[in-house]
Amino acid sequence: MAQLCGSRSQGALRVIAVVACVLFGPPAAGAPYYNYPGAIHIHTVYSDGSGTFQEVAETAKATQLAYIITTDHNTLEPIRDGHQRYWGRVLVLVGTEISTDAGHYLALDLPGSFEWGTRDAQQVIDRVNAAGGFGVLAHPVSERWPWTDWSVTSIAGLEIINLASLMDADLRAVTQMNLPGRSLRRLAGLAQRYLTNPDAVMASFANNTVDRERTQWDALLREGRQYIGTAGVDAHARIPVAGTVYRVPTYREAFETVQTYAVALEPLRGDAESDRREIYRAYRNGRLYMVYPRVAPAPEFRFVAEEAGRVATMGQPITLAERVRLTVEAPDHSHPIIRLLRNGTEVASAEEARLEWDATQPGVYRVEVYAGVGAGRLFDIRRGLRLPRVEELLRSRRQELQPWIMSNPIYVRGTGTSAQGEDPVFPAIGTVRRASRIDPHYAALEAAGICCCMLP
Repeated sequence: MAQLCGSRSQGALRVIAVVACVLFGPPAAGAPYYNYPGAIHIHTVYSDGSGTFQEVAETAKATQLAYIITTDHNTLEPIRDGHQRYWGRVLVLVGTEISTDAGHYLALDLPGSFEWGTRDAQQVIDRVNAAGGFGVLAHPVSERWPWTDWSVTSIAGLEIINLASLMDADLRAVTQMNLPGRSLRRLAGLAQRYLTNPDAVMASFANNTVDRERTQWDALLREGRQYIGTAGVDAHARIPVAGTVYRVPTYREAFETVQTYAVALEPLRGDAESDRREIYRAYRNGRLYMVYPRVAPAPEFRFVAEEAGRVATMGQPITLAERVRLTVEAPDHSHPIIRLLRNGTEVASAEEARLEWDATQPGVYRVEVYAGVGAGRLFDIRRGLRLPRVEELLRSRRQELQPWIMSNPIYVRGTGTSAQGEDPVFPAIGTVRRASRIDPHYAALEAAGICCCMLP
């Protein structure tokens, strides 16, 4: 009977999905998306942060964030205390950073009554998913707090950028020498620079590479694991020294250094419950891009795939018939350098605010955008000379490029190929088990509130 009911339920979902395709249809190529800047991975006085919810929300408002997601260690008490709501015009969502035997796990979209009751990593992940939530690995390849068990299944994704790890890299660089006197002088110099010009020091952290994080992400994506990428501020605003707590770096400094933009299919309405669903739907489906806003805010960034009237954006799959036109727009900086990657390898680049490229092969396509520091062009465009890859510039002229934007992927699928490897993501995420014969428009399904995983 259970199997019969399940079969009927799945059949009903398929019917709903097909009807949604007919009713909503594919939007025009220029269909709007709504990009909302936010910050995830924030600690408050409920664990080891220094700020109250009111202080953090007011800081988010001053930083012009649309939403924030707090993740205090091993507690969902802020939900029970009524803190998950709109604070002014900032939507405050509450998750938790769970300590497991394999590392730290950011668990999101959970009820305040949820209890996980174990440190076993796989059991924590399974219980979070069973409760209707999802989660990402926190600072998974950091030297100080790495994730140690990559055999786990059913995670939603991982942090590609973690501000605390970027800062930690600078501190390690300062103190890695065996000469204590010189290390202390360099630490003192870093502290003096922070006191004199904290904005410059915070901006410099963005120049620390996240090569290991990107390499790990690309490897997982090539395996068929449709994992989302996020940028965590890991903000505490708390450094205790001799009984005194210094708010370094401040919440504002953290929020102005790393942001995760959620790409919504509908505008936020000011209703906490419906807007919570919209933001988390963007996270679940990977409609996200990561930004270093000290380089420039990026509200107009756009990465879409189009073929024969079908449109997909970040986190969504699109079926390749002949060729899929990939379009990247990064108009918010005067000197952008766009890098398009397929399965982790650069396939196209442009030293301008727009890149168009026709994909003729299936693959996982994502974008990195850098900002040129100088006024001159970095690519030699004289006739007859091969354009350098951005990766070559990163090796030879790294100081002239600032990391700016990193997108989540678009999944270009061949006809009949699976959207997933053997390790499916958690059930609620918008994915496709196998290509549908009607080749539906996935954005239209999401707009109807239907996850792509409901399709046959």
